[in-house]
Amino acid sequence: IYWIIFVGFLGFDLFQEYRKAKDGFYRNRIKYLLVVTVITFTGSLTNITQLKVFPVDIAFNAISALLISYAILRHRLIEIKVVVRKGLWYSIPTIIIGAGYFLIISLVISVFHSTSNASLFIISLMIAVITAIIAQPIRDKAQHWIDKYFFREKYDSGLMLQRVSNSTASELDLVKLTNLILEEIESTLHIQRAAFFLKRDGDRDFKVVSHKGMEGHNQIRLRAGHPLISWFENCNPLLTKSDVDVLPQFKALWEHEQQDLEYMGIELFIPLRVGTDLVGVLVIGPKLSQEPYTKDDELTLMTLANQTAVAIENARLFYEVQQLAIIDDLTGVFNRRYLLELSDREFRRAQRFGRNLSLVMMDIDHFKQINDSFGHAVGDEVLKALAERCQKYIRNVDVLGRYGGEEFVILLPETLLSEAMQITERLCTQISEFPIETSIGPVHLTASF
Repeated sequence: IYWIIFVGFLGFDLFQEYRKAKDGFYRNRIKYLLVVTVITFTGSLTNITQLKVFPVDIAFNAISALLISYAILRHRLIEIKVVVRKGLWYSIPTIIIGAGYFLIISLVISVFHSTSNASLFIISLMIAVITAIIAQPIRDKAQHWIDKYFFREKYDSGLMLQRVSNSTASELDLVKLTNLILEEIESTLHIQRAAFFLKRDGDRDFKVVSHKGMEGHNQIRLRAGHPLISWFENCNPLLTKSDVDVLPQFKALWEHEQQDLEYMGIELFIPLRVGTDLVGVLVIGPKLSQEPYTKDDELTLMTLANQTAVAIENARLFYEVQQLAIIDDLTGVFNRRYLLELSDREFRRAQRFGRNLSLVMMDIDHFKQINDSFGHAVGDEVLKALAERCQKYIRNVDVLGRYGGEEFVILLPETLLSEAMQITERLCTQISEFPIETSIGPVHLTASF
């Protein structure tokens, strides 16, 4: 009867834990334990039936043992190799130290011919103290090697923080810096995917700057009012996927935002702060082993975020200063100075290697009338929208720049004159047949090439 009560309480407790668990990996562990408990209990019940004369309960126990072994090997519930190696490496030094200790005591007793209990106690105490003092450096070295080989993840995490701290201090290229950090995280924690969301180009939204294993996700952005951003702007700590699933703050996510988060498959959201200002978010996907992140993992990643936030913000500001020097702040295309520099470079390359190169100059017709009739603010809207439209109808290798006022230049590498004419006709049609939408309504344009 006591056995039945015990198993009943055990099964009930496991079932309650299974219902509360959010992590799939942890739920899987509990599920196997529940199944094994039921099998073992069923086997035990045969002892109160006519089957007790047969070893039926032993057969059920064997099935339970096989199921546990399968679960351990199939789902890596326990790292068998690590357990065996740790046991061996901790046992061997213990045996050696113990044998050496008793050998020294025996040697001292044989030299001083002392056998009384008081003498043995004093000698043992003195030898223990002397051995502890002498063996301390050896013990520290042995512990270093044990940490290195058997607590590899913690050991590697400490080295990762050192490497990142040393290498990020002098790096001002934002993409190189963030890729370097992601590579360190990927190789140390063995993760499937990760990315940095940062503010760029004066936009308040957080966009993907660099990523690992997230091809096809790099267009996703976190808007300024996104519940994740609001959470971190209030100086709250990191978030797990389970937090996002259950906290009421995240019920305000739009459907497409929920789909984005599910599509990315993120397990951890880590804020990057400089003081109290949020400068970015580091998102981390699941481990390759499918094991959940431990508190040590979370602490390591938070430490990494705190260490690198200032370096990332400095690199971002440096990038923006560089962009100001080459980008027209109204239209977002290259400015005249950088356009001329690129044109000269492409012209020299075409001359040197005998390659084709075309250049198209575009001028908006009667643009002064637009400014006079609707105001310069609407004129600015027209210029910006026109630049965006032109970008859609040229190749990635082509260069669009604002030459000045309402004049634009398109540089077309590896393009014959006949091909440039076709591109020009296509742009002319797109501009003349489809009006530009502005705050005062559609504005019809034509352009000369």
